[in-house]
Amino acid sequence: MCGNHRSWLAEASPVSRSGAAVAPASEGSTSDPERIGNLLAGVPKQRRRLKTGDLLVGRDAAVASFFLLTEGLLSGAIPRPEGGQRILGFYFPGDAILPGASRDLWRQDLKAMSTAVVEEVSAADLKAACARDPLLGLRLFDIGCRELSRRVEFERRLRALSVEGRFASFLIEVGARLGKSKKPGVLVPLPIMRTEIANYLGFRTETACRILARWKKRGLIFTHDRREIEIADPAALREIAVDLGAPNLS
Repeated sequence: MCGNHRSWLAEASPVSRSGAAVAPASEGSTSDPERIGNLLAGVPKQRRRLKTGDLLVGRDAAVASFFLLTEGLLSGAIPRPEGGQRILGFYFPGDAILPGASRDLWRQDLKAMSTAVVEEVSAADLKAACARDPLLGLRLFDIGCRELSRRVEFERRLRALSVEGRFASFLIEVGARLGKSKKPGVLVPLPIMRTEIANYLGFRTETACRILARWKKRGLIFTHDRREIEIADPAALREIAVDLGAPNLS
């Protein structure tokens, strides 16, 4: 995990429209990804390395596994009827992609947006582990249910925001997940193209560029290159997304 900002992660909401993401945890407690890692400590895992553009799972694939993303970034997308793809969400290091967390799981393409490392646990190995420890399945099911509930609430609030509010909430969330402190702000590595962000948030790429230019003019952000953004005024950016209850990056 980039940064080591545990308090941000403790307050962050999921960024995914489909599949599981990191569950918020109270400060000082163990996060759900860490709990999953601990629960599965003795379960065999297959380590898979992906290059940018590689598919982890394709649409309609018959995969009886779940995955723990340890490095890199993944996206989930489905085809649009008019052509192209609609991005449903992004997965960050620490995210557990649980089978059954969404009815759309495996109906989407899960693709590496950067070099990535994933640990895969097969259904057979998980079943054997649950046979040894009957409570294991219930604990994982509990985590998945809470993730789904949290994600649905995130999406409900996201849809109620303005275009600018959605973008601000997204940047704050990515900062909470990947950001590195650069007082008084946050340096955010962003291995996602503007077109992909706009696709996910539901507006045009030109709109994303105009919003970034406006924020830059106001001194809210600085763009060092196309893959890195500095949030110079986290409090002001959070005001734009205040209705979502975004995490405090200060």
